[in-house]
Amino acid sequence: AAAAAVARAAGSPVSALTTCTPFEACPGAAPGTVLENTLELRGPQVNKHNMVLNWTVDCDAAEIEFTLSADVADGAAAWLAVGFHAGALPSGNAMVGADVVQCRLDAARAGGAECLDRKANGVSEPATDGAQSLLPVSDAGGGDGTVTAVGAFADGRLSFTFRRALDTGDADADAVLDSRASVTLLYAVNDNARQFNQIHTARHYDATPVDLLAVPPPPPPPRGCTDMPAGTEIANEIALPGAQVEANDMRLAWRVFCDFGEVEFTLSARVADGTKAWLGLGLHDKPVPAVPMEDSDVYMCRLLNGGAAQCQDFHATGEVNPVLDAVDSLLPVAAASGGDGTALAVGSFVDGRVSVTFRRSLDTGDLNDDVVISESGELYVIYALHDTQQSFGTQHNKRNFRAAALDVFQGAADAAAAAADDGTGNGLAPGDPIPAASVADADTLVARNVQCGGTLDALFAPTLGDVVLDASCGPDDTTRTVAGRAGRVGNNAFAAALLDDTCVPQQVSCACDAAGAYFDLHRHATFETIVRGHDVLRVEVFRATIGGQVLVGTYCALSNRGALVHPGTSVEDQEELASLLQVPVVAGTVNRGSDVIGAGLAVNDWCAFVGLDTTSHEVAVIEKIFGLDEFSLNAYRDEQRVKASKQQAAA
Repeated sequence: AAAAAVARAAGSPVSALTTCTPFEACPGAAPGTVLENTLELRGPQVNKHNMVLNWTVDCDAAEIEFTLSADVADGAAAWLAVGFHAGALPSGNAMVGADVVQCRLDAARAGGAECLDRKANGVSEPATDGAQSLLPVSDAGGGDGTVTAVGAFADGRLSFTFRRALDTGDADADAVLDSRASVTLLYAVNDNARQFNQIHTARHYDATPVDLLAVPPPPPPPRGCTDMPAGTEIANEIALPGAQVEANDMRLAWRVFCDFGEVEFTLSARVADGTKAWLGLGLHDKPVPAVPMEDSDVYMCRLLNGGAAQCQDFHATGEVNPVLDAVDSLLPVAAASGGDGTALAVGSFVDGRVSVTFRRSLDTGDLNDDVVISESGELYVIYALHDTQQSFGTQHNKRNFRAAALDVFQGAADAAAAAADDGTGNGLAPGDPIPAASVADADTLVARNVQCGGTLDALFAPTLGDVVLDASCGPDDTTRTVAGRAGRVGNNAFAAALLDDTCVPQQVSCACDAAGAYFDLHRHATFETIVRGHDVLRVEVFRATIGGQVLVGTYCALSNRGALVHPGTSVEDQEELASLLQVPVVAGTVNRGSDVIGAGLAVNDWCAFVGLDTTSHEVAVIEKIFGLDEFSLNAYRDEQRVKASKQQAAA
């Protein structure tokens, strides 16, 4: 970055290469060529910290400068670390052989931070390299030409900047960060202790290689209303998901008026009587909390008996009646939406659908009670209605929330263009037996269904600690509740069920086998949970982990014909699982290197659905282990027909 600044001052052009080849000093590039890029570091444990790695490559100097950042409660009581492998992750423990840089704040140092160049040899604390390979941080990175680490903590975000050569010359301890040997990453945070010898509180590793020297993608087009031409309006409409509101066909439409910095929302639903109902919309500027109404910006609307519409501005503090705002932020509805220049709400009831429109500023100025709809466009919504009562004081009888962010600055045309874009780069071609798919707006965290001469339904609610199973597979129809220690039972406790031959698997983590039954629980499951699982599902229950992970439902996918498990699962563990399940087991990934198998793959005996980022190689592995090629499917169908014929003859 500093070299680029010098080049600009000298009038030299600054350009980017297709690949920055450090050891040849970026041949063909103008002096001062730099490459800048960023990567979100994702993983179940670290997602709450919003870890990000930014880097700048100085091609002239063959050096790279990293900035590692994360959200923590106290920057003075935390450390961050990133590790590099020159090539693929090692099998078994991802830390073995990793080139690690570990950082913490240190007010006594000139840069306000200490970063150490270390080498990991396993799960123990990494050893500090005898020769520290970190270089002085550039002026652009906050350095002064001498400090090898710069740190800061502001607004709950901790960040560190350090610099090193692409090839430090320390072949024993440091990874060579050359595009000819793409790098794989691991990363960790300790958010309650600054001592380097204290083990991480959250960590993850990514099996997907990262080319640190790749040309960064072009900047995205401007978001929001910034730089939009005069008169720009952005309009869209979505269906609001949820089992409770499905019968009411609840919908949300909006129109952003860029010239005025305002937005109109139209909320509608099917009800029997438009004057005997109310509709409610709640806004969050961050993901919906465990108690969805908590700290929400709420708008409640209804049609009055005379036909006029009324909307009011509230705020909610929890699962209680919302409180009317001291400052009403509603604005007159536009004439194009049926307003007369003074009405704060416009509504109608036509063909069994009640519809109400209200208007507000993107930023109302009421920071205590109203959500700011920022240029990022991300908005999270909750919604509710009562379809037989008009009073705002009457609690809703139906409600839900949308887990995915709502992009209010994406118009209908943009959404259609995005949906039609086939540039997924996933290597799948039309006619592939495994379709790439994306699932959004799920009403529940996990839903599984096994049909066994009836149904066995498991509903895993994201805000409840119970799993409700409707079991009509067996001698008596029963509905029971399994209460576990963890609220997210679908991910934390149960991975798979193997039932007898009469059961036909319908969705993920269900399989049938004549030998018996199997249910996988994490090792911390209580005895009571195991007993209840056995009682309800009439299967034998085991404690187990997948690749050392206790979230067994997250890190595996099973069918009657095979199992795909976390890439860190040892050969011994794979063999043990294969022996228990009596199906072949293989370690692998989905979604271009993701180890979160359960979230990226849904498979039964006949077909599979994978995430949009899944590569052709990953698809080939999935087809093979689950026997989804045409030859295997035909053989399986023939086998099932023979079994069915024998059962009919016996009956």
